[in-house]
Amino acid sequence: MARFAAEELQRYVRMISGATLPVVSEEKAPSGRLLILIGGPRDNPWSADAACRGQANFAGLPPEGFILKMIDRDGQPALVVGGSGEAGTMYAVYDLVERL
Repeated sequence: MARFAAEELQRYVRMISGATLPVVSEEKAPSGRLLILIGGPRDNPWSADAACRGQANFAGLPPEGFILKMIDRDGQPALVVGGSGEAGTMYAVYDLVERL
């Protein structure tokens, strides 16, 4: 579901701006550019790491709750877009799209 959410964000950004955001795995993440971490700690290891570091707090979110939060990932800016479950992650993506 996190992959689908990422593709939804990619689709809407393309419709809004014409830009194509790459959807990549951890291993292929570009350095020096803003990362958008889609999914909660159960779906995305980097979101889980952000939660462990105290950078993103998923604890106590309701089932459809979500967060949008800028963090620093070892010197690289990252935006956490995730929820406590699949529905929350989708809501996070759509909230971000509405803000764009």
